[in-house]
Order: sequence, then C-alpha cells, then structure tokens
Amino acid sequence: LQAKLLRVLQEGRVRPVGGVEEVELDVRLVCASNADLQSYISAGKFRRDLYYRLSTFQIRIPPLRERRGDIPALAFVILQELSKKLKRSVTISPEALEVLTAHDWPGNVRELRNVLEFSAYLSDNGVIVRDSLPESLVRPATELENIPLAQRVRMFEQSEIHKALLRCGSSLEGKKQAAAELGISLATLYNKLGSD
Repeated sequence: LQAKLLRVLQEGRVRPVGGVEEVELDVRLVCASNADLQSYISAGKFRRDLYYRLSTFQIRIPPLRERRGDIPALAFVILQELSKKLKRSVTISPEALEVLTAHDWPGNVRELRNVLEFSAYLSDNGVIVRDSLPESLVRPATELENIPLAQRVRMFEQSEIHKALLRCGSSLEGKKQAAAELGISLATLYNKLGSD
C-alpha cells in the first residue's frame, strides 16, 4: 500500500477501481501520526522515500501533558459540544478541572473528550464534579487499596466501561458494541454508568 501511495503522490495520477484510464489528481495531503516514524523506517516498517515525500512541512503538536494550560479551554469547548448533544447544560467544577489538569492524558484530546462525556452521564444537575470523574483520575493506586471491596468493584466496573467506551465511542452503536465486548446488556451498561 505504501508503494502505491508513493506512486500516486509522485505521478499525480490514479486509476479508479474498474477504470481503464488514469485520472489526474490535484490534492494536498495532511497526515498525522503519534508513532515514531524514524524508528519505523529503521525497522523497515515504513518506507523512507514515502516519509520524505510526505514530510514536506512538519508541525509538531506536543501531547496534552506538555500543554496542560490548554486543558481548561479544550474542556470548555468539549462541554459546549456535549451540552448540544445531550440537550442539557453540562459544566465542570473548579475542583474537577484541577484533577483534569493534573492528569497526564496518554490518550490526549480523545481521552479528555471521552472522560468528560463519561463524567457528564454521572453528573448531577449537569455539573461535573470531582466524584463524577473516573476513580483512576481522582485517586492514586495506593489510596485505592484502602477502599472497601464493594466500592472497588464498582470503580473497576466503571473503569472498564469507560475504557470500552473509549474504544467503541459513546454513540448508541458504540455503547451497544461496548456492552457486547463487556458481556453485559445495554441496560446494565446504562445502570452501571448511572450508579453512584
């Protein structure tokens, strides 16, 4: 596939599936990757010539953990979108925002978006508070050891549901897929999301 893409980029032509003639292209590509492409090139997993063809102008966007000051603004925009989607106002408390700002966000903005959506479902009156956030963000692992078993089980369930929603998405179809992956019904998933 890399060789075919390189040929299309070099020649500016493509033959559509089932076509007999090539069609000229006038396109610009914008590519994004969170992989270390130099190591992929060294390992023979990515073509060097394709890399140089694609890397005409590079913009490095640092991970969210390196630009924590952007988290409040991103959260505000995401909450506006969530408010429209859920057809109710969703806001966040200063304490919850502090927790978000302190997190490392290995999943970057996608993870932030899903945490906010997950928390919006658990929030009372549309206000995301510290207790609405996933326990993995709020409490360090050592602190979790002193929590009663029933509460740890509930936290584990919510964490697994959150991970499944991160993978599958939070649309109705995504929730159905997450429930199927977890081996629970959609109703059970909703009950677990709404449990305190």
